[in-house]
Amino acid sequence: MALRTPCKKQSLSQSTLQSSAARSRAVSVAGFTLTELLITIAIIAVLAALAFPVFRGMARKGKTATAVSNVRQIGVLTEQYQADSGGTLPNDLFTRSDTWIKALWELAYPNQEGPDFTPDGAGQVMKGTVFHTPLQEKVSPNGGPSRCFAWNGHLRYHFGHPRPIALRITNPTRTILLSDTTNSSRITVDNNQINYRNDGKAIFLFVDGRVELLKPEQVPLVRDNVFWGGDDLGTD
Repeated sequence: MALRTPCKKQSLSQSTLQSSAARSRAVSVAGFTLTELLITIAIIAVLAALAFPVFRGMARKGKTATAVSNVRQIGVLTEQYQADSGGTLPNDLFTRSDTWIKALWELAYPNQEGPDFTPDGAGQVMKGTVFHTPLQEKVSPNGGPSRCFAWNGHLRYHFGHPRPIALRITNPTRTILLSDTTNSSRITVDNNQINYRNDGKAIFLFVDGRVELLKPEQVPLVRDNVFWGGDDLGTD
């Protein structure tokens, strides 16, 4: 009997030590988890701050891709219009009864009545159609209601008619029909209406149906330049 007592004391001592060690580990683990949580939150905040500009840039590129696709479809509609109208292009004016958008709308949505093509409603009412860009501003950079795309207003000047015949345009691969705009339905050299809303670039539709993104320095500022429908092959 005397031999069993030390064993019991030893067993109790080991149990006490194990219990104490477990409590110590629990306290240690609890403290580490709180610290880890704070560190994790800080890391997530830093990563979010770094990732936000990247995601925003990706979103803008996606919107630009949608706008480019819409402009390509406008090019296809323009070709259909030419085929139905003896080769003429749509009117460059923006009136309730006669506008390039109205002419092409009838081809794009033959069973859908067109919206009110008035200046104040020209931009927002185009949502969900090929005549809209997802990057349209709520307010135009020039002030007032914003628009999406505008027609080349110099074609009238060069060919003497608001609906020039496409075949008379001698450089269809270098002459534009349409581009991003601020708040006008027509773009010219001097009306400051080209809108470089796609990260410093504007979308341009050429007579041959090609679509290209151009920076301001790539756009000639002389109306007789082939870019605007003239005969000048220069670059400025």
